[in-house]
Amino acid sequence: MLTESEILSRLAEKPDFPPLRGTIEEFNPSLFLNGGKKSADLVLALEWENQRRKFVVEFKSQSAPSYLAGAIEQVRAYSAARPDLLPLVIMPYLGPESLERLIAARVSGMDLCGNGVINVPGQWFVFRTGEKNQFPSSQPIKNIYRGTSSIVARVFLLRPTYSSVTEVLDEIKNRKGEVTLSTVSKVLKALQEDLIITRNDSIRLLQPERLLNKLQQTYRRPWTKPRLQGKINDVQNLIMKATKVAEDSKLLVARHSQIPFVILPSSNEITSLYVSSAAPFLKEFDFEETSRFPNVEFIETDDPTVYFDRRETGPVPFISPLQAYLELSKGGKREQEAAEPLRADILARRYENQ
Repeated sequence: MLTESEILSRLAEKPDFPPLRGTIEEFNPSLFLNGGKKSADLVLALEWENQRRKFVVEFKSQSAPSYLAGAIEQVRAYSAARPDLLPLVIMPYLGPESLERLIAARVSGMDLCGNGVINVPGQWFVFRTGEKNQFPSSQPIKNIYRGTSSIVARVFLLRPTYSSVTEVLDEIKNRKGEVTLSTVSKVLKALQEDLIITRNDSIRLLQPERLLNKLQQTYRRPWTKPRLQGKINDVQNLIMKATKVAEDSKLLVARHSQIPFVILPSSNEITSLYVSSAAPFLKEFDFEETSRFPNVEFIETDDPTVYFDRRETGPVPFISPLQAYLELSKGGKREQEAAEPLRADILARRYENQ
């Protein structure tokens, strides 16, 4: 993670934002806000075709959305105190979403990778994006919306408010999730920095739709062994006994189907089970592996997201509504269309207590 002095050092080497040429005019300019004296980071002058504009600058050493929100608020206050200076934020990295937030706030911004937006109403609008993040360490946790850590994010779509970190962990355990208290703490910090949750007297979900979008956009199907497809003489017997077989063998099982949650016409659905190991099932139910008209398949995976929040809607628990939505959203056109009503149900928390 860069310090603010390192950001200043890099900026001093090259304060330009092509086609604009930059010059650092003043360090720590004095501002008078709310009856007190306050110093901004610097004043930066930008010039283009004999036109020159000055900006009051606020640095942030991290690129998380919460840091950007704070920088926008600060620099707008600075500009209000010095109307001759336009507001500008500088951070290690500004992605497309951050740039859109700056545009909406009518604040300019630059990063150290070459991205940015300079907005002088009625005169300049320079927008550059697409440069890669050269400072990934500015994001303290990676992929919190994917894999095991995503369970912490997912639980807020089931219940939006908690009194403590321990209560978040308890809710995850109640829904058959397996994460550590340390993981919960780290993910909560990242969710707060992303402005997904707020942490004051309680831990509360702020942006459910944005959270669901993050989970959907970053979702990857779980790693599995090759699917075992074949025939079992009595599929109903498998459905009735599969949970007991899993419990006796200390395994996990979940029915891989979206039937309880969406309408997906299918003339010949195979009974599909996620299992942490297929061996006991193959032995118990006299399984014959074949690709000709199979009636059952076993998908072996230890991925905890598959088994989190399983729904006891039959002898074998089904995957969660959220897992069903994420899988459908990455499918073909028909699956994506079927996923939309389920998305609305999830955001309405229809499945919170089911």
